Amino acid sequence: MELMIPCGECALAASMKDGGFEPDGVVLRNTAVLVQDKNLYRSTCPEGHQLVAILNNLPFELLFQSGLEALADGYLRESVSSFAAALERLYEFSIRVQLTDANVSADEIESTWKTVVSQSERQLGMYIGMRTLQEGKQPTVLSPTQSKFRNDVIHKGYFPDFQEAFGFGEVVFRLILEEVARLDQCFKGAVGIQANAHLEKAMKSLKKDDPQPSMFAFGLAVTDRTDRPFSVVVMNAQANLRRRRAGEAPPTGSA
Repeated sequence: MELMIPCGECALAASMKDGGFEPDGVVLRNTAVLVQDKNLYRSTCPEGHQLVAILNNLPFELLFQSGLEALADGYLRESVSSFAAALERLYEFSIRVQLTDANVSADEIESTWKTVVSQSERQLGMYIGMRTLQEGKQPTVLSPTQSKFRNDVIHKGYFPDFQEAFGFGEVVFRLILEEVARLDQCFKGAVGIQANAHLEKAMKSLKKDDPQPSMFAFGLAVTDRTDRPFSVVVMNAQANLRRRRAGEAPPTGSA
């Protein structure tokens, strides 16, 4: 998945006319980059300005958006794979948030995660166990039928049709919205700590001669906590694809 990184220097230069600041004159120059795991991006804009930027979006948000764009583009197996990965990374984020809220140290969280990092079933079991302990009931997760569908696509090479991929994406979308709303309501402070920890990982990748990085975030589908029809979410993804292919940056707000 590509991202369009806006150049702040171009925006500032374009806004200065006759020594005065004219907001209406801002023209953004954008550079396409591929999504990277550390969320740190280095590039050069079309005017030659060196860009160093840190994206303030969490992995599950980016993965879900990748699934949406694959769905909108007709890459249906890839969309299911990305939706499934987004859900797994949401569970990881939730586990880290809940352990942080329980005053478990960052080092101990990392040590604990290493014991399950290679096995998604263990991660799911940890997530279910933690929520059941807190709430006295099991959380809603993928049904056996939905899990089988995911496994058939990812592990057996099954090619889903559009309705199957759309339906799976819709289920994952609802699960993500429900969980992030719960985390925001019950563990707001710990959510902020874990979000900052994600940014710190990107900061550690900076080089001594890098300019001060710009921070930005895109209004991806699940960064907007608003419940809305999944068909609308898919249509927005299609519109964002068209904008990016026209060289425009996606909006930095709700999507």
